[in-house]
Amino acid sequence: SGPTVRDADFANYQPLRSGNLVWNAVNKNGAVDGSEAGINGVAVNLFSDTDDDGKLTPGTDVFIAATVIKSTANYQFTNPIPGDYIVQVDPSNFASGQPLNGFFTSTGNHPTPDPDDNVDNDDNGDAITGLGIASCAVTLTGFGEPTTDGDGNNGNLTVDFGVFQHTELVLTKSDTPDPVSPGETITYVLTATNNGPSGATGVTVVDPLPAEVTFQSVTTSQ
Repeated sequence: SGPTVRDADFANYQPLRSGNLVWNAVNKNGAVDGSEAGINGVAVNLFSDTDDDGKLTPGTDVFIAATVIKSTANYQFTNPIPGDYIVQVDPSNFASGQPLNGFFTSTGNHPTPDPDDNVDNDDNGDAITGLGIASCAVTLTGFGEPTTDGDGNNGNLTVDFGVFQHTELVLTKSDTPDPVSPGETITYVLTATNNGPSGATGVTVVDPLPAEVTFQSVTTSQ
């Protein structure tokens, strides 16, 4: 009989990377500005875009890896093979006591840019009911990634997520007596209420007095 021939093929892939930032988008404009800071402790997941539809499909897209943002406020997934991937900010982050409780996805640059545009420090996330926030698919290719994000051409570290805290402030005003006669003392009561869901700091209330009224004193409850 003739010789037995056995062939074996081996794929050789360059290790790739995907990441970068979850930040507090205070002004909600969809871009990292000035002193806007990253948020630590956020759980982030990586999925393969198995059905190639460019968005997160529960039960279909394959879970690849999970990480938790440490002190640098940046996340990173290392060693995925070339392909299309979706980054998810896990819904558990928004539960009570978790780092994103009371936060919402930034809306300033909607429609949300495709992360494959390779623009750094812009918001790439959309809120998905029950699934937290997710990016569109980012395509990773060997030696084909942006070099302006600080990691060479084998990684895309431009997949960022801006979140902001929403508050609903209500101001009510009453006066006693009403009507008031000339020479009487009138008392104004201003009540500021935060209907949430997030806390509010640095709030200032300005209430100019009518020209016919002379200021006497003020008392605050807090």
